[in-house]
Amino acid sequence: MYDFTRGRSQVMFKYLPGAVFLHNGRYFKVNNLHLSKVAFDTSRIKDELIKFISKWPLNEKLSQESEESGGMSVSLFPKDPKKYYFGDIQEVEYELFPLVFRCSACDNVHEYYQIESLKNDNPTLNCVFCNAKSSLKQFPYVMIHENGDLKGLKVSHNGGSSFKQKYDGIAMNDTRSFLTATWYNKKKNITLGSLGANITTLPKTGEMKRFMSGKHASDGDVFKPAIISIVNLNNEELIERKNNNDFPFVQLAALLELEKINRVNFKENFKFQESNNFARNLLDLTQNEAEKELVLKLISERMNQPQLLENKSLKVDIENILNSINTHLDEDLINNDRLLHEYLFSIYESDGKTVNDKIEEAIDSEDYLQKDILENVKSKFKILGIEKATLLDKFPVLTVSPGFTRKSPNRNEVILNPYKQKIQGSVQTVVPVLLSENEAIIFKISPQRILKWLEINGFIDKTEKELNKDESELFLYFKTRLGMYDPSELAEVNLKLNEALDEKMISALVFQLLHTLSHMMLNAGKSIIGLDVDSISEYIFPSSFSYAIYVSKIQGGGMGNLIAAFENDLERWINASFDHTQLCLYDPVCKDHKAACHACSYLKFSCQHFNRGLSRTLLIGGIVGEKEIIGFFDSKVNI
Repeated sequence: MYDFTRGRSQVMFKYLPGAVFLHNGRYFKVNNLHLSKVAFDTSRIKDELIKFISKWPLNEKLSQESEESGGMSVSLFPKDPKKYYFGDIQEVEYELFPLVFRCSACDNVHEYYQIESLKNDNPTLNCVFCNAKSSLKQFPYVMIHENGDLKGLKVSHNGGSSFKQKYDGIAMNDTRSFLTATWYNKKKNITLGSLGANITTLPKTGEMKRFMSGKHASDGDVFKPAIISIVNLNNEELIERKNNNDFPFVQLAALLELEKINRVNFKENFKFQESNNFARNLLDLTQNEAEKELVLKLISERMNQPQLLENKSLKVDIENILNSINTHLDEDLINNDRLLHEYLFSIYESDGKTVNDKIEEAIDSEDYLQKDILENVKSKFKILGIEKATLLDKFPVLTVSPGFTRKSPNRNEVILNPYKQKIQGSVQTVVPVLLSENEAIIFKISPQRILKWLEINGFIDKTEKELNKDESELFLYFKTRLGMYDPSELAEVNLKLNEALDEKMISALVFQLLHTLSHMMLNAGKSIIGLDVDSISEYIFPSSFSYAIYVSKIQGGGMGNLIAAFENDLERWINASFDHTQLCLYDPVCKDHKAACHACSYLKFSCQHFNRGLSRTLLIGGIVGEKEIIGFFDSKVNI
């Protein structure tokens, strides 16, 4: 056992309990976390955690089957959010795993069942048979199950009571594949068959087999942490805002950036109280504009409610736009759209500065070189379809891992397992939490261009009239209903474009377009930003057609790297992102097979969707499924 250092964001993706990893030529398994209880309000996390866990059908099935068979209900996760321990990771404990070795000198197998046995009997990893010093090397295979179970190999041996009697002469014909490798007795020159199988000892559903399957320890599906990212907004304040009947109208008006929205003090948009219904009714009784102005002036002076005019007209403006596109307001969709709330909070309540804001600052300070640089950036936005970019000094993102899976991250195929360990003498369900408050840039993609791309490819019917910016935004918002889908669900959708597209398939298309754009910018930006790509992350706001690129490392923050990139290198970053989409090291193979691979699109860490839902074809055109599509970057899609 020895120490080594990893960044906390890397720990969240690769080194949580149950993970198997390679370090300095040996494999290890994470057993335990040293956590400090988080000091901030966790109500926001608790709400999302319970929602997330409830969406795992095999966990629910496991609980139902155990009750139906007359046994105790098997609930892997507590239903009471108070029973979770939310902790900030301080240290990670790990141990050598798996514990099946070969001697590099004589090739004989050594098998140990517990790490304590190895420590007591052979701490220096010497060969028991030829006495070679420190010669034992691990066989890199493990046994895993869909229910989260993990075990080492089961060695076919000679029998007998002593270690030497059991394993003398036993070796492996290691083909580097679990399926074809075999055990054999080299002294008797006889084969002992395949590497065998273990039986799971953890709860499983009735449809699952008892036997575990073998994997190479370095395979990515040996351990898959479930990751939730949440913007750390004030949960109680959000609940209070939703009690305002005008909440959906304020949200949509803020999304559309209508002039009547109070941007300087965004909270004021929600201050109108229901106690002023009399004033509202009085307004409705006015006969003409002159009377209306008189009543508004009186209310403003006597009742100190200047925002009454704003909210009243916001409602009228939104209704007019909805009428123009023959679409009705779906209040439930807006109220339940978590990521829309997070986007608006980030844009308006985290001191965001757009390129236009920065241009005005440059003019005020008479920095005309800076003004020219930013003006050039604006002219380049259309290359990637960007409508606007907003710089945040602090982007408060919570990264949370509720549990892990093995074999697959797909919630319909595997069981989600919690992290359980002793905290102050009792076993608790722990939830590792990472809070990052570093700089970020939020890129909003033009809804008009997305709409045109969908229409030109026949994914949706053409609208009866040409829609402007606001009409396109609202049309797409209610047409796709992106706000009702979990992003991880959309990342898993296999795009089938050769048939009539339902609402979910269109939503998946838009989400995967945004996700691919985000990855292109991340991969292209590493040389421009001056940070390793593993130190920057993405956060996607699907229903507002936006994504954030933010600094995810904790110590030292971003040291102003993103701020400098925004102010001086955004044009170069946009050009590099476009170029990055055009060619992959492995083309034409990559382009002909989904057009996404580790050379062009994948991230080692930082992608909470584990590189699912990516395809450069959406940007540059080509075949998706059996359909030839026009890419988002095609000149035909320009507006």
